[in-house]
Amino acid sequence: MKAPLPDNETQRIESLLQYKILDTRSEAAFDDLTRLASYICGTPIALISLIDSDRQWFKSKVGLDALQTPRNVAFCAHAIMQPEVFIVPDATVDERFATNPLVTSDPNVRFYAGIPLTNPEGYALGTLCVIDHVPRNLSPEQVEALRILGRQVIKQLEMRRTLASLVLASDTDKQAQKGRKQFFKRIAGGFGLASAILVLIGVISYQNTHILINTSNQVQKTQEKINKLEELLSEMKDAETGERGYILTGQESYLEPYQAVVANIDQKIAKLKDLIADKPSQQKQFATLEPLIAAKLAILKQTIYLRQNQGFEAALQVIQTNQGKNLMDDIRKMIYEIENEDRRLLQQQSQAAKASAHNTILTLAFAICLSFLILAIVYYFISREVSERKSTEETLNTERNFISAVLDTASVLVIVLDTQGQIVRFNQACEQTTGYSFDEVRELHRIIDPMIRER
Repeated sequence: MKAPLPDNETQRIESLLQYKILDTRSEAAFDDLTRLASYICGTPIALISLIDSDRQWFKSKVGLDALQTPRNVAFCAHAIMQPEVFIVPDATVDERFATNPLVTSDPNVRFYAGIPLTNPEGYALGTLCVIDHVPRNLSPEQVEALRILGRQVIKQLEMRRTLASLVLASDTDKQAQKGRKQFFKRIAGGFGLASAILVLIGVISYQNTHILINTSNQVQKTQEKINKLEELLSEMKDAETGERGYILTGQESYLEPYQAVVANIDQKIAKLKDLIADKPSQQKQFATLEPLIAAKLAILKQTIYLRQNQGFEAALQVIQTNQGKNLMDDIRKMIYEIENEDRRLLQQQSQAAKASAHNTILTLAFAICLSFLILAIVYYFISREVSERKSTEETLNTERNFISAVLDTASVLVIVLDTQGQIVRFNQACEQTTGYSFDEVRELHRIIDPMIRER
């Protein structure tokens, strides 16, 4: 379904064009934010998308080769209509996107989350979005991190627009600035100090963001481990249920869950071993669990074999020993122990992620306040310097006018030379006596002086 146009579409496009960013090359400042979004949200695709009149163009992209797509199929065209994060957990069941070519074909979008990039004038220029090929959702921490990164994208855009304005102003006022070198040296020193402070804050922000990413990855890994354990237990139950159904009915279709477990059990166990590679205590628990699973599958295989070859009674005798039940109870107990440990760990990691996100927000808030403070101080010194220069110039002009009036009304001949011997003042009495104007005398002096020096 095509997204409607914003009410302020004309003004929005005009505002977007002011940044002069469309169809520009990739830039590390934007690419770093895109990669961070991909890492934090755990998605294979992340984009900084700008919505033009008839297309969405990607300023930065991770996991996607396309440079742009038509606007009428863009998820981001819907996202800019929202004041907050726009999330589509499963595009295939969303009537707005189920038939979208981006969903039905490459890149096979299933999950989408985008934060609108709203500039200070209130226009949504595009989005910072993350995309996955499977249905899913974001944690509150990931949503908040996406908001933070979206604000950083806007800051980069504003810095770009501000820099362009400064360059234009610099070119326009270049001649005027030549006479103020000393003044701008002081201002440069102030900006240097401000930059050093902001770099320090940037390093701290990066460290906090890095901690947030690591903590989020740990949360994701722990949650994945819990999910894999639950899947393993569920599949073992299904395998046992299928075996019992086959024993009772003799119908081969009941064996499908058991056969699926047998086909995939090695891969699932290997994946779980990878997930607990850094947990020695869980490795010991899993070393106990793995033989139990193997023994349980062996009993299931034995009863199925007996049912196939010796009939119901032979298989029933094995079941009545309760050996399979006891093994299943042990498997269930061991998995629950590992899960309980992981759930406690997950709670600790979630709290750490919240704390890290909080610290990151505080650091950025402090950086913004400090930036405003530094800018206010610099503005104060600039304003004071300009006022002092203006006052000095007015005083000098007054003094010059007074001296000129005195010299012009004096009846004596007055000629003023500078340290290089050049005439800088020639009063009216001199002009009347010699018959030459000030400009004519200066030109005559310029011609004659070298000749006198040669002699």
